[in-house]
Amino acid sequence: MNVGIIVEYNPLHNGHIIHLQKVKKMYPEAKIIACMSGNVSMRGEISVIKKFDKTKLALENGIDLIVELPATYTMQSAEIFADYAVKILNSFDVEVIVCGSEEDNTKLYEELYLLEKSPFFQEKIKKNLNLGYSYAKSYRLALNLDLKSNDVLGFNYYKAIIKNNYSICLKTIKREKTDYLDSNFNDQNIASAKAIRKQKIFHNYVPENVERYLDKNMLIDHKNIFPFYQYSLLEKSSLALKNIFLIDEGLENRLKTSLKTYDEYLDHLVSKRYTASKIQRIMLYVLFNITKDEMAKSLSEDIIIRILGYNRNGLEIIKGKKKEMKLYTNIKEGLSYTLDIELKIAKILSLIFKIDYFSDEQKGPVMYQFD
Repeated sequence: MNVGIIVEYNPLHNGHIIHLQKVKKMYPEAKIIACMSGNVSMRGEISVIKKFDKTKLALENGIDLIVELPATYTMQSAEIFADYAVKILNSFDVEVIVCGSEEDNTKLYEELYLLEKSPFFQEKIKKNLNLGYSYAKSYRLALNLDLKSNDVLGFNYYKAIIKNNYSICLKTIKREKTDYLDSNFNDQNIASAKAIRKQKIFHNYVPENVERYLDKNMLIDHKNIFPFYQYSLLEKSSLALKNIFLIDEGLENRLKTSLKTYDEYLDHLVSKRYTASKIQRIMLYVLFNITKDEMAKSLSEDIIIRILGYNRNGLEIIKGKKKEMKLYTNIKEGLSYTLDIELKIAKILSLIFKIDYFSDEQKGPVMYQFD
């Protein structure tokens, strides 16, 4: 039996370990497959640990196979992120996907799905859009329920399963002690990934094997991209900016605003229509020069299944799938639009952080416990 989870591990922390332990308790004989985002996150941040280091840590903590959710699938709305992640896991015949949840109630997802299909739902969204809210905010207001982060994703996993008619059961595990967006710490060794990144405190809040990849300076900080982003803005004309993915409605002019710090800049651009997450994603699209045309080509090609790492159990899964579908491991330019963008991101991050991301892409998957 194959069980799927969808993760970012930015960074992997004690709450994630609890989630894994519960999955293993629920399905003790199962092989666990993680669909994991790489060097960038859904919210438009740079991962504080490189993707192949995250892969090694995931394997060390009991996952059997790690498959990448490429950047063009990751830096998207929750609906697109979830749809691609579920498609990838379905390719490996997972019978169950287990996700974290604030409400721990899959019945809620069923009720919301029926509400979404009601004839008045789109009218409510249009009304909220006319009031100047972003689509994401308009959508949440139309649901008349303020779902928290994990349940937003859980609901979208549920929709992806139903929409694609997959034979996958969605199970939830209640998130304990801290919310996804909490910036505070408690005395129970559990903190959100956001708190760990923001406060740069990780001792006792992450497993020991994760701690060795982190230090108090956290060299890989997404805020360090800001000067490079500003340069990228300066060298682009307004017309060139209009061609960048997600930029529309005159936003290219507002992006040119000159402010001193990353936080000031972000606060200035956030509005009813543009959430902080969307602005951060746009900033990365500008930095990486990912155009609307490139994104359209990426999302129109066959879904990319890329193996980041595996143990002996994971290798059994791969062997069973090699004849059925194309599996990517080490990559080079020209294989696909999606992977070309992945390589471009690796090159730019290598320049910014002076860490070799690019060579990692060409080395192939992490193999664990094969000695």
